[in-house]
This record gives sequence, structure tokens and C-alpha cells, in this order.
Amino acid sequence: MKIKKVYYFIMLQLFFNILFLIMGFYFKSDNNVVSSSILGMVTKVQCTNDVQNFIWLFTHNLTVMFMSFWFNYFTFGIVGTFWSINNAFMLGTLIKIYWNILDNAWLSILFVAIEFATTLITIFSSTYFRFEKTCLKKKFDNEFICSENYIIKKKAYEKNILHTFLLVTLLLLISAILETIVLHSI
Repeated sequence: MKIKKVYYFIMLQLFFNILFLIMGFYFKSDNNVVSSSILGMVTKVQCTNDVQNFIWLFTHNLTVMFMSFWFNYFTFGIVGTFWSINNAFMLGTLIKIYWNILDNAWLSILFVAIEFATTLITIFSSTYFRFEKTCLKKKFDNEFICSENYIIKKKAYEKNILHTFLLVTLLLLISAILETIVLHSI
């Protein structure tokens, strides 16, 4: 059985993401000053009530994932890999910070894990779909692009992208609910 090149690239992305997540978890600074970007992530929102926090968290995360999907898609996985490595490092650092300052740290780790999973799903699926589209166009020459078989495969391809967005949206909804609960307890 021949393994597609895209799977090797996705495994490389996964390796780097897990590596930087672990590095973020074990990150130690020489002084007691915490980076302002990390503090900005801890206090993501400064709204007065939980409904505003929830709406902000859900729409913000959904927008970021949507944009990262398409940036990654159009760059064949390169930009998204760098973004997800940075995100993995920050999430690892957040786990360490939340563990030290919150009573219900398991809940914060759960929403961070869900956000990390949505990041991985977004990056891997956009890379996979881009390589599949390239293979699909190579399979059908320019003269057969208007053929019925190509149109059926293209619609199935677009439907799979929508299903991926639906899965990411549902996971981000759960994550936003959990994060709202954690922010309420701070």
C-alpha cells in the first residue's frame, strides 16, 4: 500500500505541534515577568457579563480558525504549520499558568485541549484538501474539467470542507462555553 505524500507532511505537522506544546508546558523564564502576549491570552476578554464573553470567545475563535484554514490552504500547509506551532506553544504555556492560578484547572485544560484539537483539525484538513484538489485537477485534464465525473467529485470535495467547518464550529462552541465558565471563576 502506497502512502500519499500529504500524510507524511501531516505527520510532520503533528510532530512539530506536539513538540512545541510540550515545550510551552515546560517553558521557564529567567525572571518573574510573564510575557504580555501570554497575559493577553489569559485575560482574553474584559466584558461585563458572561453572554458577552461567550459571544466574543466563540466568534473570535471561529474567525481565527476560518482564516487560518484558508491561509494554510492557499500556501499548501506552510503558513498554517508556523501558526499552529506558535499556538501550540502558547497553549502549553497557558496550561501551566492555569494550573497554578485556578481552582478548577481541569476545566481550563479541557477547553485548551479542545482549542488545540480544533487547531490541528483545521491545519491538517486544509493541508489535505489542498493536496487533494491539486491531485484532482491533475487527474482531470483541462479538456475533462467540465465532465460530469469531475463535477461530482468536486461537489463531494466541497461538501467535505463544509463538514470539516461544521465539526470545528461545534468544537469551538463547546470550548467557548467551557472558557466562559473558567473566565467567570477568575
